Amino acid sequence: DELINLIKQETGKKDFEALIEIFNVLEHLKESSKTASKCLKDEKRKSGLLKTKKALVRYEPKGIIGIISPWNYPLILTLTPMVEALLSGNNVIIKPSEHTSLCAQLIKKIWDKKTKLSDTVQFIYGSGDVGNQLVEHHDINMICFIGSTKIGKIIANKCAQSLKPYILELGGKDPMIILDDANIERATNAALWGGLTNAGQTCISVERIIIEKKIMKTFCKHLTRKIKDMSSGPNKEDDIGPITIPEGFNKIVSQINELASS
Repeated sequence: DELINLIKQETGKKDFEALIEIFNVLEHLKESSKTASKCLKDEKRKSGLLKTKKALVRYEPKGIIGIISPWNYPLILTLTPMVEALLSGNNVIIKPSEHTSLCAQLIKKIWDKKTKLSDTVQFIYGSGDVGNQLVEHHDINMICFIGSTKIGKIIANKCAQSLKPYILELGGKDPMIILDDANIERATNAALWGGLTNAGQTCISVERIIIEKKIMKTFCKHLTRKIKDMSSGPNKEDDIGPITIPEGFNKIVSQINELASS
């Protein structure tokens, strides 16, 4: 309950969305612990002409992994890269979003309390300048960044200067494709869920719909009717939670104004 309430407090998620985030983390932890030994074990290779020799591929830890996690899923997108790095034998330093630092503090508290490995996981707090120091620091052996494409490009460029390995999970423009034999009711519900879960603040949310012309008017009619019946805000009876950060709200207003002017 403490974790659910904290996620809701910092992000504005609905009860179900916060609960789903916890379930997703638990599922990932279970699968990662099962597959790590198989994925990271030595792999035999043919030694070619060196008949008296053995050849293998051995996966070794990188060292210290710097993780920069976002605010939209502060539990999933902090814990999953953290667990993967630890299972691979690394230590981690995590810079969470400045908008969800309380979730990060609770993760650290639970980790320190339940393990004897408190030094292997450290959190640093602050805005983009702190993340920049993490990326540029010579003791950080690899960077994992989850966030915008704009910042991802900057990080990729900085890491390239020292050939530092990096992993980027960035935004997209994900389409939903609806063909004319689709069940309109199901397609409408799928579009609403895919586009408005977590108030649309999801990197893999539905951001555009490609639909066959034959059913477009019918689909739009269904979609409009359902959206008009929905409410958004921080109250328990609202169907959709609020926009988490001012920058996100301003971006949506700008897009609406741009559409109106066109």
